[in-house]
Parts: sequence; C-alpha cells; structure tokens
Amino acid sequence: MTPEVLQELAASQHLLDRARRLYGYHEATIAAREAYLAALHAANAYILARTGKLPRSHSGTRAQLRMLCHASGELAVAHAEFLTEGYEYKVEADYYVRDVVQLTDVPGILDRAAALLAALLAALLAAVEAALRPPVP
Repeated sequence: MTPEVLQELAASQHLLDRARRLYGYHEATIAAREAYLAALHAANAYILARTGKLPRSHSGTRAQLRMLCHASGELAVAHAEFLTEGYEYKVEADYYVRDVVQLTDVPGILDRAAALLAALLAALLAAVEAALRPPVP
C-alpha cells in the first residue's frame, strides 16, 4: 500500500472516531456528516489502491466505488450506497441550520460507515496478501 492509501485510511479512522465522540455529545447531524466523510476517505483509499488515481469529487468517488464493486465482486454494492445516503448528511450539516438526523439513527449510521471501512480494509489486505504469496510453480 502506498503512503497516500495509508493516509486516506488514517483519515477515515480519525473521522469515524470523531463521529463517535460527536454522537456522545448528542450532535446527531454533525456525527452523521463525519461518518460519511470517514466512509468517503475509506472509499478513496480503496479507489487509489485499485486505480492509482483519486477521484476529484464526491460524486466521482461514489461512481468509481460502485463501478469497482461491480467489477471486482470484492464488495457489496450496499456498502457503496452508504456514500449516496451519507452525502445528504454532509449537505444538511454544511448548508442548512437544522437537525435532520435523529440521535436514535446515529448508531446505525456509524455502523454502516464502520462496515464500509472494514470491508474496504479487508479487500485491500487480501490484495496485499495475494501479492506477497510466492508464485505457484
């Protein structure tokens, strides 16, 4: 894994930890946004590892991840769909002054972001392990 991939993964974990702390402070909409951003960075790490390029936009990340999910079969499309839903949390938190996410919904949002991070990390680690295996004669 390149340093850039590792940097994206570290950002993802940091944002997920921050989302959990914000949930503890009853900041539902902000916690949901941070969970989305954690998922976005995890997706970017996976895309960068697979293609060597980072998407330039949120929609580019969503489209590229969905395409890679279909092409590789390593990931469930449901993981990629969290990015579509999560983007709405980001928009609400960034541009509107209202709490649209209920506090009771946050644990599920955090779980989905964590599941996406775990699935992407597992796929990346499997690729690294496969690359390190000696060739079969």
